[in-house]
Amino acid sequence: MRKMTSKTHGMIDFATSGMMMLLPRLLGQSKSSRRVLDSMAIIILGQSLCTNYEYGLAKFIPFKMHLMLDAVGGAGLIGCAVFNHQLDTDESAVVAGFGAMVVMAAATTKPFSEIELTQRIPLGEVRGADRLREKLEVVSGMI
Repeated sequence: MRKMTSKTHGMIDFATSGMMMLLPRLLGQSKSSRRVLDSMAIIILGQSLCTNYEYGLAKFIPFKMHLMLDAVGGAGLIGCAVFNHQLDTDESAVVAGFGAMVVMAAATTKPFSEIELTQRIPLGEVRGADRLREKLEVVSGMI
């Protein structure tokens, strides 16, 4: 099976985020359904803007972590569709459908971005907290 690139995944992220906000309104779904999907859309958008890939602005979330967060978020949407009794059957189907799509996008994407492949990081460099702190300082300076 051929896996999609981070660039394709990024386009899907932004399209999915927009559709999560738009579709429940077009279908006239309840406030509960809109809240669930609006929340996830904002999470996906924010996460995408902070990921180290072609469409990221802040670039402090490694792409592999982005994919793991996508899988967890998609599973959460599926769980919400099953266990949220405020949603009717049609609304649950929409929420579960978006959840399945997000999980599949994560599962069928290469676990590295082209940007990460071109970055040369010395073996001794600590990438965790120090890198995140630096990026947060840059972002907070932009606000």
